[in-house]
Amino acid sequence: MDGVEIAVRRSSRARRVRLVAKAGTGVELVLPARGGEDAARALIRTHRAWIAEQHARLGERLLGLERPGVVWRHGVPVPLALRPGGRARVLSTDDRVIIAAPPDADLGRLVERWYREHTRAVAEALIADLPEPHPAALRIADGSSRWGSCSRTGTVSLSWRLMLAPFQVLDYVVVHELCHLRHLDHGRAFWAAVEELRPDWRDAHDWLRAHGTELHAYDPACAVALPLAA
Repeated sequence: MDGVEIAVRRSSRARRVRLVAKAGTGVELVLPARGGEDAARALIRTHRAWIAEQHARLGERLLGLERPGVVWRHGVPVPLALRPGGRARVLSTDDRVIIAAPPDADLGRLVERWYREHTRAVAEALIADLPEPHPAALRIADGSSRWGSCSRTGTVSLSWRLMLAPFQVLDYVVVHELCHLRHLDHGRAFWAAVEELRPDWRDAHDWLRAHGTELHAYDPACAVALPLAA
């Protein structure tokens, strides 16, 4: 479509033709397992402006996260050093992160492990300072659409990608999910609870709306696109 690429995918779960805009994959056309070609062509014709808009939005890289040699701690770049080692391990200080690993190690996975561990440590500290109820369990995940969730059993899940954002963004999502322990819906009582704990929550909410696509598209392997130091 006028130079804009659209990926096509058939899905056994799809009941109709639909367009999906997703970080990392761009605009995707989803068809049922069989048929749907005519409906797909009509959908593309009537949604040309939307497709172009989403393509431009998904292509924006305002934060510049894809920088080799750095990881991100609360939106601030932290130098990353790689060292040869007999076993894979990640060492973190206030001013840098060091990965020691053998040549065959999956460095991208080690970077993600650092993000997950650091997100857990920060989230646990935040939770300890917040009023009860506290989660029955804390899970660090990599959801493709949610920054956090709260189950009926009291498990709170958070995306490790929140470590790429400013601190107040992670703080807001933690507060948001803990308020769901008392209010499962997004009704008036829920937002009143959020407002009581974080009156400026809208700033973090708006930041995620503006930059969330970049966080979802970030590949931790880009941080290690440099050789191991001797």
